[in-house]
Amino acid sequence: MKKTTKTIDLSVFWESAAKHNAEEHEDERRHIEAVLNQALAGVSAVAWEGLAVRGVHHISVGRALELSLLDADGNVIANSEGALLLYDRLVLKTWPDDGGLLEIKLERL
Repeated sequence: MKKTTKTIDLSVFWESAAKHNAEEHEDERRHIEAVLNQALAGVSAVAWEGLAVRGVHHISVGRALELSLLDADGNVIANSEGALLLYDRLVLKTWPDDGGLLEIKLERL
């Protein structure tokens, strides 16, 4: 696996929420979830808020942009403590060592 970095801009998500545009908001939520799960493919752990969580098979994104790390049976292994308010971007880095690691960082502009 080659080391990669990808940035997800959250501005469309927050703008659609502010405009109460439910269809655009749901489309953007699904887009963010798809990008996260594409980055998850081929890694053995997710680094989030200083922890390395193993056994993550899916990342769920809630309607208020809360993240849940799920195991193969769909059980929650870890989740965010609420919505990712005040953040503008998610930065995803994959690392090739130790079977692969997906690091998720939050950024403000």
